[in-house]
Amino acid sequence: MSASDLTSLLIRVEKAEGADRELLVALGEALFIDFAPSPAWWKKFTRFIDAGAWTDAALALCKRLYPDVFFHVSRFSRDGGAEAHLYPNRRIGDDYKAEAKTPALALLAALLKAKIAEASHDQ
Repeated sequence: MSASDLTSLLIRVEKAEGADRELLVALGEALFIDFAPSPAWWKKFTRFIDAGAWTDAALALCKRLYPDVFFHVSRFSRDGGAEAHLYPNRRIGDDYKAEAKTPALALLAALLKAKIAEASHDQ
């Protein structure tokens, strides 16, 4: 997926008031365009979504794309929402920070920033 496509998704996440099924499924499908997750993983992911467990679904995406991911999520941000820091490869300087309305959206925004950096580096 191109950096511009990922940036469009990031804008959508940053503007969202809350996570929803359509947004999470769209992100899952877009992020796995280059390789398919196992049917068992996709079933688990959609169960989180069906249950309204948005943060669990966001964490599942992060862990699937970056198995060694380290992250920090806080409910305290300047605008009263949530802040997330994502360290995909557990290296200093490998930190993607995002703020959003909810912890799930903040995690997804940080994940998209990491994928944008990856896509930009590959081009």
